[in-house]
Amino acid sequence: MTRSDSSTTPLVKRSFDELDTDHDGRLSPVETAGAALTDSFWELDRNRDGYLNRQEHDYHPN
Repeated sequence: MTRSDSSTTPLVKRSFDELDTDHDGRLSPVETAGAALTDSFWELDRNRDGYLNRQEHDYHPN
């Protein structure tokens, strides 16, 4: 089993803490850019504040 390159691992497969590089408790579009979710970021940002909080990051419909 090989470890995937974190720059191409989908956002939902990477931990919130790993992505939160500035440790402010939220994820910016810049912090998630390498997680291949540029388009989905705005769909996940349910409160439309321009950031993903832990609940938004961990949200998995169905």
